[in-house]
Amino acid sequence: MRQTGLVSRREMLLAASSVIAGGRIASAQWRQASPAPTFSADVNVVNVFVTVRDKKGNIVKDLTQEDFTLAEDGREQTIRYFSRESN
Repeated sequence: MRQTGLVSRREMLLAASSVIAGGRIASAQWRQASPAPTFSADVNVVNVFVTVRDKKGNIVKDLTQEDFTLAEDGREQTIRYFSRESN
């Protein structure tokens, strides 16, 4: 006969698995119900910070604007402003 107030290991595992399963179901339902957030804006300038390393892992410091190409959705974009940062 089991004493009142004590929980067996089996009962503890069943309770924990029920909580985990319930959380997963609720999480899956929330993901299906809420669409992915989107953001759209007209932008004139985008900053793209790049670090280029050689095969040995050293930073390449002498690159110019002509060494880079930039594409958006497969279409090449013009790089209007270019500067090197040394920070």
